[in-house]
Amino acid sequence: MKNKISYIIALMLSLIALNSCDNFINGVVREFDLPEVEQQPTPFMLLDAQDTAIDAVVSWATGILDDGTSRFVENANITVSRDGNVLFTMNGDDFEVLGYGLYRKSLSEPIGAVAGTYELRVEVPDYEIVTATQQMPSQVMIDSVAYTPQGYIDPLDNWRYDEYKLYFSDPIGEENYYAVEMFMAYVQDWGMGTDTFLQNMYMMSQELYVEDGYYNLIFKDVAFDGQQAVISFGADEVFYQDTRVFFRLYSITEDYYRYLKSFNDYDLSFDNPFSEPTLIHSNTNISFGCFGLSNSDMLEIQQ
Repeated sequence: MKNKISYIIALMLSLIALNSCDNFINGVVREFDLPEVEQQPTPFMLLDAQDTAIDAVVSWATGILDDGTSRFVENANITVSRDGNVLFTMNGDDFEVLGYGLYRKSLSEPIGAVAGTYELRVEVPDYEIVTATQQMPSQVMIDSVAYTPQGYIDPLDNWRYDEYKLYFSDPIGEENYYAVEMFMAYVQDWGMGTDTFLQNMYMMSQELYVEDGYYNLIFKDVAFDGQQAVISFGADEVFYQDTRVFFRLYSITEDYYRYLKSFNDYDLSFDNPFSEPTLIHSNTNISFGCFGLSNSDMLEIQQ
């Protein structure tokens, strides 16, 4: 990266030297044709076997110069099925514009971890039907979590964080993909009543095979295939009293992993003029949008 940045800076200085003062002051206008992008409904759904609260986003994939008034598709019909049997549907009645364009649905019970082919199908009038399929991954249980106050040192700023070690057993003979989340549940007393809040915890790891994400860690089992694994990471300190701390280990599909990885790369490169363009991973039939499956386990610890 250092050599690439040095090369870019040298190239910029050379261009400035070759241009006239007038061009340097007023700029140079160059015209080029942008590729046309046909408007397409683009769905995103990350579905866990244990979830009863289902969220989906269907937005418009449009050209860079499009000035449409709405980014979200409000009249989509969304169906999720397993081996051809419909599990649930969502439509315009489930759309919540104030919820950041989310389609939201509550199920009476989780969809479960039944093996099979799961299909996402999104229909919008006058547009091509969008589909994507996934296989339900097997559930991997958390064995235990160890906690060391102020035991993690961030090598970037030498700051101390609480350290956690999450233990689990990786299945033998499978290519597995994982994500880990940590969050706390705390009670806020308002004097006239109380509310319970959930807050995701910022996590960081120095494991070579672990990638820090947006309030998660993602990794593959290449370093511990078929063995007991331990993921060591630091996290923000828990300041609230009577706080319950939870860890969630997601066994995710490869498409889910590649989507999270591409999103993390995009997040890291945002507003960085020297970064290369990042394409968000897609697994739909129109190459826009993503459908991912996960099968999670959750563990609470006392601090």
